[in-house]
Amino acid sequence: MFDGTNIIKKRMFPPNTRTMLEKPNFLPNLTGLKNLQLLANIQKKLIMNKQLKH
Repeated sequence: MFDGTNIIKKRMFPPNTRTMLEKPNFLPNLTGLKNLQLLANIQKKLIMNKQLKH
């Protein structure tokens, strides 16, 4: 909620909004790659396997 509006439901984030995960809660039944892909999906970004090897 921001100023009485549910910005998550309406997807009203300013374009330069960032977040810092202090304690990420990964899903233990998924691989590390799948957990990262789910996080990337939040911002509609694609993570390639070759990007993770560097």
